[in-house]
Amino acid sequence: MREWIANHGVDIELAIVLAVIFALVFALVVTVLFELFDVGAKIRSSRYVRRFRDNWSKQTITQLRKQIAEKEKYRDTFLSDKAIYLSVFRVVLAMITCVAAGWSLLIMGHSWPFRAFFAEQASLLDFWALLFFVLTVIGGIQGVRIAQLDTKAKADVIVEKLNVEIRFLEEQLGKLSNQQSKG
Repeated sequence: MREWIANHGVDIELAIVLAVIFALVFALVVTVLFELFDVGAKIRSSRYVRRFRDNWSKQTITQLRKQIAEKEKYRDTFLSDKAIYLSVFRVVLAMITCVAAGWSLLIMGHSWPFRAFFAEQASLLDFWALLFFVLTVIGGIQGVRIAQLDTKAKADVIVEKLNVEIRFLEEQLGKLSNQQSKG
């Protein structure tokens, strides 16, 4: 075993370097996809998650007041175009990052300082560059989708849902206040 490791030290080092590069690129791709498709925001804004969070934290008046303030702050982001602009800006930044990563991989695979090191991996680097360029196109489509769908009518529907939730929390706050004043 030691002989094999001694004879293949360069191969092992190359495998480790490529594994680290692959892990970093994969993490970046997954992060970009999650950011582009707002997976985390959709999970956090799911009505079931909100209802579970509301029921879990309705035990004290201070928690209810904090929750009402958070919902009012969240509601206020839909009252202006600021939220729309910020989400489109976030997509544009993700697209710029993907283009930069794609060009970096192309340069690494085809420039003279790296060509000898990545001689056999040039096609793999080209594939990853193409993947980043495809992610850029997907980001552009997502940005157009956000810009088209986030209209005033849609924002008004979201604001109305949040107003209903805020009224419900204020009713719970009133009930808890009455119970504490009687008890």
